[in-house]
Amino acid sequence: MGAGGGGFWRRAAAVLLVGSLLGCQQPQPTYDVERSRSYQQDKAEVWNRILQFLHENDITVRRIDFEGGTIEAQRANYQDAGWAECELAIGTDRSGDTPRPRRARQRVDRSLSLDIGVREAGGSTQVTLDPTFTETQIHPWRNLPFETGCVSKGVLERALLDAI
Repeated sequence: MGAGGGGFWRRAAAVLLVGSLLGCQQPQPTYDVERSRSYQQDKAEVWNRILQFLHENDITVRRIDFEGGTIEAQRANYQDAGWAECELAIGTDRSGDTPRPRRARQRVDRSLSLDIGVREAGGSTQVTLDPTFTETQIHPWRNLPFETGCVSKGVLERALLDAI
């Protein structure tokens, strides 16, 4: 083996090390989320049950259009209710000499934006849910809050659809 042989083995070891570290990372969780359901009740009854559920869960209605069949609702600045999986985000210090990534230091609060569609079709009422969950975290380098997306666990959707 010549002088160049050692470089090959160092590169091979580095590739194996990186591969083993990536293999140890936990996969992003996935959840089975039901986002729509049909009911044999009329639209007005379904509508009222949705509004009751939102009220009971401190979810504020922002816009409502019965004729168009849309409800826009939100819940801001709440503590974890088990509705979503929010991973601590990774931040990078691009202004320093060592731009190494670090996880956010803490969670501040969560927010929910929920769009609900209610449509009558073929003797039934179809309800469709489109939730967006976010979490405010503290950036590890700048010490400032920032918002990051979360993955729904399907808990809120199931509870709302079951309440109708």
